[in-house]
Amino acid sequence: MKTLMITCLTMVLVAGMGSLQADTTDIRGVDVPKALKVGDDTLVLNGGERRRRWFMDIMVVSLYLPEPSSDAEAILASEDPMAITLHITTDRITQERMSDSITEGFERSTGGDTSAITGEKEALLAAFGEELSDGDLIELIYTSESRVKVRHNGEVQGEVESSMAFKEALFGIWLGEEPPEEDMKQRMLGE
Repeated sequence: MKTLMITCLTMVLVAGMGSLQADTTDIRGVDVPKALKVGDDTLVLNGGERRRRWFMDIMVVSLYLPEPSSDAEAILASEDPMAITLHITTDRITQERMSDSITEGFERSTGGDTSAITGEKEALLAAFGEELSDGDLIELIYTSESRVKVRHNGEVQGEVESSMAFKEALFGIWLGEEPPEEDMKQRMLGE
């Protein structure tokens, strides 16, 4: 009887682990959730890819949308909730390097003119106040209330009231005309 109970318990645990694994997908060695719950909205993984810098993998960047899309312009113009997640894969990313990288991204996505989003950009960068470590998860979430939430390992670090120009510039860092890596952009668009 005791053996039967242990066998049943083992089967339940294994079945539960299978359902957990089914809820994620592997992107370059990182288990990325297939869906992201944001308030009342459920966003689905559109695509993702690793980000390389200094000849090393530094993070896996993923895009979440209400429904799949490969149209970068439509995504940037959309007022629907969406999210970018950054799964850190190195201990070489500091808060300062992350801020510098985001600042450079805003420069690229706005054609060098960030004057229309200066306040929002500074508020976003202030939310990156904690040090980052290998294995950390940063979520940049555009909500249906026109706000951008920054979560670090599941905890909200800050919220920015977002103009459409800011939202387009933020997501344009990865999906705009000058992404950090074209291949990464295409994979985030599900191609």
